[in-house]
Amino acid sequence: MKNLGNKLIFYGEIENSNKVIAIYQEDKKIIYTCGLKDKKPEIIVFGTAGKNVFKNVKEVDLDDMIIQKGIDYFIQFKDKEYIYLLSFSNGMGVEESYYDITIFKNEEPIYNEVLKMHTILDFLFTGSIFFNLPDDDSSFAESYIYYD
Repeated sequence: MKNLGNKLIFYGEIENSNKVIAIYQEDKKIIYTCGLKDKKPEIIVFGTAGKNVFKNVKEVDLDDMIIQKGIDYFIQFKDKEYIYLLSFSNGMGVEESYYDITIFKNEEPIYNEVLKMHTILDFLFTGSIFFNLPDDDSSFAESYIYYD
């Protein structure tokens, strides 16, 4: 994990925790890490687009009249039976935007927490890196895309 500081594309601290999520890009790899702040990461997933890293986008209604739309962005990292799903909900100024992390084991959620907005550094969801990733068209995607 040395020499990746200048390749940081996402950073955020997890609410109610002293852990952070950092995502790096190195050549064609996208590397998801999670662990205690300023310590060696506890979780490292080396991602390859289309193999174990996918994205999705969902338009959401922000009001009862369905005039205002927001956008939810999802990126998932698969590592054996675990899936790390990072999402960004853009309230488009109508609702508060937020980021959260959900961890699944065997496609069942085992952890969910919001990230602290004031700690976010985001070159991932706002740039071409995200939009160049392939969509997740698996049946698992329906479990997080089509929630109510």
